[in-house]
Amino acid sequence: MSSPPRHRIPNANSPELLVRLMELVAQGVRSPRGLTEALGLESRTVRYYVQAALWLGFAEENGELGLTSEGVEYVYAGSGRPRVYARVVRAHPFVRELLGRSGGRMPELDDVTHLVGREEPELAASTVRRRASAVRSLIAPAIGKRVTRSDKDRQLGLPFAPMAPRLVETPRLATGSGEEYDPDVYRYVLGALLDYGELALPQVRALLDHAGAESAPLGGYVDLAVRRGDALRVGDRLVVSPSAISRRDLVESTASILLSDVGYRAWILARLEDGNAPPPRELGRYTRWDRRLFGRDVAPEDLHDELDRVLMDRSLTSFPVARPGEESVLRREGHFIDNWEAEGLIVALPPSLVQLQGGISLVNKVLRQARTGSRVGVPDLAQRATSVHSGLLAPGEALPRSVPDTRSLRVRLLASSPYVAMLTAILLLHRRQSVPVSVTQWHGGWVVRRKRKSIGGYLRVLDAFALSQGWLPCRRRTGGLEPARLLDLLETIGVCTRTGDNIVLAEAFFGQLRREAEEMELAARLEPLVEAMATWIAAVEPVEDL
Repeated sequence: MSSPPRHRIPNANSPELLVRLMELVAQGVRSPRGLTEALGLESRTVRYYVQAALWLGFAEENGELGLTSEGVEYVYAGSGRPRVYARVVRAHPFVRELLGRSGGRMPELDDVTHLVGREEPELAASTVRRRASAVRSLIAPAIGKRVTRSDKDRQLGLPFAPMAPRLVETPRLATGSGEEYDPDVYRYVLGALLDYGELALPQVRALLDHAGAESAPLGGYVDLAVRRGDALRVGDRLVVSPSAISRRDLVESTASILLSDVGYRAWILARLEDGNAPPPRELGRYTRWDRRLFGRDVAPEDLHDELDRVLMDRSLTSFPVARPGEESVLRREGHFIDNWEAEGLIVALPPSLVQLQGGISLVNKVLRQARTGSRVGVPDLAQRATSVHSGLLAPGEALPRSVPDTRSLRVRLLASSPYVAMLTAILLLHRRQSVPVSVTQWHGGWVVRRKRKSIGGYLRVLDAFALSQGWLPCRRRTGGLEPARLLDLLETIGVCTRTGDNIVLAEAFFGQLRREAEEMELAARLEPLVEAMATWIAAVEPVEDL
């Protein structure tokens, strides 16, 4: 912990009141009047405890009263609070000298009085003794506690400098034949469509090339997406269909892709009913699909047993049929937080958000390349959607020349990216304590908890909230941008902070939402979504099975 700034030795003697004050500051109660009313104390007494928080290094003043990283860590440490308190208090130079003189035991009042008098020579003797008594009371909970820092303790204080983004893993597709309807290649295309919500055809080509499928003809996969009803063709773009989102679990396996295909399924059923069924026009394609599904060519008399082996006690009807329908997508231009009340919005979590980990310099490099480059590559932060609300840029938004700083980047991201906005709404509720909700690490994953009960993995919870609002959550169950990666990149740009097993809204950002013009405007636009989230969280049942 860095050395705290010079503050006068406090005249506060209750650790319990100090803790209550820090909890109120964490919730956003920061003005002298607000703290006085919330604590039910005289304003002079409140000043004493503010002074104690500043002196010990739990709080700081930067335009308004706020918590230091140690203060945030303490407030959200749960059962680890005594250990954090002991570590912070015993690291204070004054306390360190006291304990050095006393051999680590509780120092005698006379010893404390001597040091207070040395530090504050202008005080009257009676005042010095009162402050010495107060200091003994404040440090008492830190005496005899273990202060060894775990890796989790250390993490909060680490500087999160911009880092080179580690890209979301891309599979290497084993296709050298140039086959036009390879189901493994199509599964990859569908997965990318569910990740981004919409893709320009040159982006589909770039994604195939990136995955090693350079010889795969683009036309067949575009045709397959439209013919299956997985996408709508809008100009030179494929936009994910509502039906594809509803059956998004099919992308989890190539077998599911094959068994859901309306034409191939009809061919399977025709052969089960009549071993001499007339062959369809797509016989060559379906024969290759047989080999992919069953591992070999299958004679009609063996088809039933082979299908049972592949289905593994499931029925063929458990796989939804992918077929086109009379569908359309809602197009609402503008920022997500200005359109969130519209039913039918498609909301996505694009893997390209990992580029945020490269900081403002990489963001501006990507924007500059998008303005000047003629070659279309894989989707990145400069992706401009027409129908899907997802990343840094809103549908219909002109490509900006640059983003001036990280604060502007945060504001832009929260205004446009639905999953970031929804997660921030939960973190605001956690800060305010208006709803007993938190984002916590539990059994190796990050979950939303209400009181002490898990509601579900936090991205699953956000999916469920999206459905409750009538939106279409376009996100794969597995793959794409993983939950931990999203938290990492949001921590890098200062939206949230990990403290122990909790994710909390970053202290600096929380303060800016209350006092800085740009962030205050964002907070006002975000507030209706926060209120809707509060109502929903208070009543929702666990959503892991949704």
